[in-house]
Amino acid sequence: MDYIRRRITLFFILICISAAAQAQEISPEAKADSLFSFFSKSERPSAAITVMQKDSVLLEKYYGNAQINNTIPAQANTNYPIGNISNHFTAVGIMMLKEDGKLSYDDNVYNILSNFPEYGRQITVKNLLQQTSGLPRFSKKRESLLQTYKQKKPFLNWYYRSSDVLRNEDVLNFLNSQSSLEFSPGKTWKYNPVNYIILAEIIEAKSGMSYRRFIKKNIFKPLEMNNSEVVREHFKPNLSNIAYGYFPQEDNNTFEQHFAHVRNKLYGSTGIYTNINDFQKWIAGLSQNKLLSSKTFSQALDMKFFYNVTRYYGFGWYLEFHNHGKLYAYQGNNTLGTTHLIMYIPQEDLYTVIFTNHGAVFGMHEKAMELINMFSEKTYKKR
Repeated sequence: MDYIRRRITLFFILICISAAAQAQEISPEAKADSLFSFFSKSERPSAAITVMQKDSVLLEKYYGNAQINNTIPAQANTNYPIGNISNHFTAVGIMMLKEDGKLSYDDNVYNILSNFPEYGRQITVKNLLQQTSGLPRFSKKRESLLQTYKQKKPFLNWYYRSSDVLRNEDVLNFLNSQSSLEFSPGKTWKYNPVNYIILAEIIEAKSGMSYRRFIKKNIFKPLEMNNSEVVREHFKPNLSNIAYGYFPQEDNNTFEQHFAHVRNKLYGSTGIYTNINDFQKWIAGLSQNKLLSSKTFSQALDMKFFYNVTRYYGFGWYLEFHNHGKLYAYQGNNTLGTTHLIMYIPQEDLYTVIFTNHGAVFGMHEKAMELINMFSEKTYKKR
């Protein structure tokens, strides 16, 4: 009899312990609040985050100020200049033209663009998409076009403040002032924004529209991304819902506003302004095959293997292998007083998006992985 009582008592104790553990389990919202607590304090820049699985929103949170001086908080329609995450839109534009039969990935760029340099005759559209073209990097020329953006902290000295408006034609003029490639097309890969600027020029040549009109007509409009924008000449963003870029000062508690995006008119590798609400529509549209067939979209994760290389580039995505031995994709941006990251786990159709208007956020990759792990039975890490 005593044995039975002890067993019953033990059973109820275990039930109580289990109930207490469940009561203490931290919600994904609370975990995100902890992860982005830096942005929750007053007079701090903002962070806007979302986690999605296919077309379902699993998490959406906003922290801090889109505009510190005006005390405007970040919210669903706050537009961020998303920098080289714009590559996604350019890559999808090229894939749409390919589906329509207007180009092939194997087409030579020299035969498409009349002002493309002779030394690039062997470069194909696919070389541009996968960053294997070998084109010279425009950053070598930028220092003569931009004034160095000086900060007291040495690690910020590589940022720039624009003294001249930069346009795509400046990039083409630069390429035509050079005499050779940095490496033979397809020999290796190196990230170079010039590749996606040239892809934007190809979109214009093959569609007969400006890049801005093409993106708005074929992507923004069908997905109802009504608050997103593409830069253009004399472009003045709607200042009421834009996140200003900021750089931290010595104490990491005060911030200086950064204005360079106002003078940057480059597009293709940059140039998109969007927000969490519209970006959710973008992810949902891709998941529902509203823009591309699933077969075509899967090509975005195609990679060209190179010996002794652990990171590759697909169509608008960095590609690596996680700790479970499968491929995952991401694209980040750290410029003009902003830091952003989007990450995609294809095996679970999980996406996480982080937009910030803080120019020096570290550990974004780890933060994105932690957000993913909140909604997965697996724990993902970089391999």
